[in-house]
Amino acid sequence: MPAFNAAHTIDAAIKSVIEQTYKNIEYIIIDGGSSDGSVDIIRKYENKIHYWISEPDSGIYHAMNKGIILSKGDWIFFIGADDKLYNSDTIKTIFHKCYDGISLIYGNILYQNREKHFENMQIYISYYNYLLLLKNSLHHQAVFYRRSLFHNFRYNPTFKVCADYELNLKSFVEKVPAKKINQIVSVCGNNGVSKRLSFQGYKEQIIIKNKYIKNKYKIILNIQTVLRFLIKKYIVSRYKV
Repeated sequence: MPAFNAAHTIDAAIKSVIEQTYKNIEYIIIDGGSSDGSVDIIRKYENKIHYWISEPDSGIYHAMNKGIILSKGDWIFFIGADDKLYNSDTIKTIFHKCYDGISLIYGNILYQNREKHFENMQIYISYYNYLLLLKNSLHHQAVFYRRSLFHNFRYNPTFKVCADYELNLKSFVEKVPAKKINQIVSVCGNNGVSKRLSFQGYKEQIIIKNKYIKNKYKIILNIQTVLRFLIKKYIVSRYKV
């Protein structure tokens, strides 16, 4: 769990993990040097957290890389400090079976509305298919990665929005075997960095596509990425959504 100045949400996020009925969980929190009381909340639960640290870092993907190095489990899962696991049986219902030969497990998420009610929440359906060539169709709060995927991979900390897209696209291009689970994994806050409208995320997508897509369709895919940004920008400015 990467965290930074999330005092208003991290308590619920921590509870959603430590209250899981599946107990074989190694829980790590990497805080980026919060100054808003987040650390006091973490300390309140530190006897149920395997490892935590609070020190300055260069952003969410730097924090995630730290967690990868520290972790020892067979599967790695990232959840934000403003997110929650869907219910107390979430991990148990996923890992009640074996996934031999599978390196990536993915489900769906809910985006929480501003009123923090479940009514009219937006469901994000994850796809591990050719849609990944167009955009990041896997949300990292819904994906469990086998540790072996990180043997020769770390998130690019210079990316601020889409470093998780790199691993997802890389996995698809390299035909990493994946398994879809038809359940909601997490409830995600609506203040994440990927929700902010800026060209930075789209620019990062183009860089990642150029790295992993080598065929003649690369230019078309890059144009499509720019068009998606322009259309979204128009909709936001026109309708103020």
